Amino acid sequence: MDAAGVEYAARLQALQADKNLYNRLKYFIHDLAVFGKDEGARLRLLQDPTANFYMSSVYFSPEQACALLSFRGREGLTLEQALQSTIARKLQQARDGSTTSFELCTSHDLAPVLKDYFGVSKDVLVEAANKGLYNKFAKEQRDEQRKKPGKEQRKKPGKGQKQRNPKE
Repeated sequence: MDAAGVEYAARLQALQADKNLYNRLKYFIHDLAVFGKDEGARLRLLQDPTANFYMSSVYFSPEQACALLSFRGREGLTLEQALQSTIARKLQQARDGSTTSFELCTSHDLAPVLKDYFGVSKDVLVEAANKGLYNKFAKEQRDEQRKKPGKEQRKKPGKGQKQRNPKE
């Protein structure tokens, strides 16, 4: 392994040592990968439309998001540079007519870049979800959303109670 590879491995190992951050990174990548078929993942990713590459407070603190975007991969590019390059390549393909899709796909365009940068395999994502950690994270986020002001809390009628018609 060359010097750049050794440095990358050390940075990756340091990142993986922070279990909370690394788990949240796995949840984030998982949500990107299932965006099209999981409404909960979609809602979490779209919660903050101003977040850079969907890296909102749902997953990371501002400092963590900045550190992840500044993380240098094997080739020496930061994650942010690699993601911007992915977007530029997608736009160029659209201009050239080599693709009919002008949209950036979270599962096909973004998730693979993050998986590669942070050494997250598909098996690791499945393992995290199967251990219940991902499900716990998703439930916590749902509960957090329900607590936010402006969100109408509707309760289901209890056993033996009629559902009230709001027009009455």
